[in-house]
Parts: sequence; C-alpha cells; structure tokens
Amino acid sequence: MRTPLLAALLAVALATTPSHAAPAAQFTDAKGDWAVASQDVLSARISSVLAGGAPAIRAELTLAAAPDPTLPSSYNVQFAVGCVSYALTYDGKAATLQQVSCTRQPATTTAPATASVRGTTLVLQAPYALGLRRGQVAGPFAAVAYTAFAGFGVGLGPPTVCTCDLAYSPDRSRYVLGSDLPRK
Repeated sequence: MRTPLLAALLAVALATTPSHAAPAAQFTDAKGDWAVASQDVLSARISSVLAGGAPAIRAELTLAAAPDPTLPSSYNVQFAVGCVSYALTYDGKAATLQQVSCTRQPATTTAPATASVRGTTLVLQAPYALGLRRGQVAGPFAAVAYTAFAGFGVGLGPPTVCTCDLAYSPDRSRYVLGSDLPRK
C-alpha cells in the first residue's frame, strides 16, 4: 500500500521541481503554409545557455527545410521585455542581436551574434547584452523568415515588398531569462 502512495508523491514532486532543460517551443506554425520550404517557419523557442561561462540568449528557429544560401533570405526571432523589443536576426551573411527601445534615441542598437544551422534548425545566439539579464520576463514571441524584393515606384526611393512567413506566440506565452541555466 505504501509503494503506490510513495510513487504518487514522487511523481508529484518531480512534476513540480524546476527543470533546467531548455523550454519547449514557445510557438509552432503549420507546415506548408509558406511556399518556400527554407522560409517556412515550423517552430521557435528562446532559451538561455552558458557560453564561455557567461549567459547567452539563444533562438532556435525550425524551418521546413534548411536555409537556402542561394535565396536572399532573412530570419528574425523577436521577443519583448517590457516595452523594449529584441530580435535575433540573420540575413544570410551576419547575425545580430537588435534592441528597439520605446523610450530612448537612437531607438535601435545592435550587438554581435552568431548563426549556425543544425539540419533544418537555424540557431542564433548572443551574449546577454543591450540590457538583457537573468530573471527578466520575455514574451510574447514572433518569428519571420522572408525575402525582401526592391520594387519600382515614385517617391524618395524604391519601395520594398516583403514576402514572408510570420509565426507568433499566444499573448500569454512567457519565458524567464536564465530560468533554464544551472543555479549557482
């Protein structure tokens, strides 16, 4: 009689113990809703890792196919911390962490990031910078993969047309920065 009770209590304890594993995808998107497989966003997640002993923010963007280096594609995983927006971006050549402030000028600042491809997943990573720190609450989230084409028009410059696959999280999806890092 005690064995089932102990097993049940252990199961409850394990279910309520914080995990240090990376969080599940903050959002998913239907496969095939975008015609270009290397720009068809399937899922994305934001997590934290230790890089060189310091915390880093990581975005994993899973696509229907690996990024195609022959297409002029850009990839962007965005999240907010309060009224400040952040984006890990990759334009096929360079990766950056961008911050768009709602309260100061210049509104946009950038920091270096890295990009790597693992199968059909694009991994973007940058050290905590531009005001990011452990314990902040991030969310909601969005991801976009796109090709920007220059068009023709009248005015100060050529208009830009963006064709893209956009995916986003439910408004209540949140991630506490560093919550998946080992405790000190």
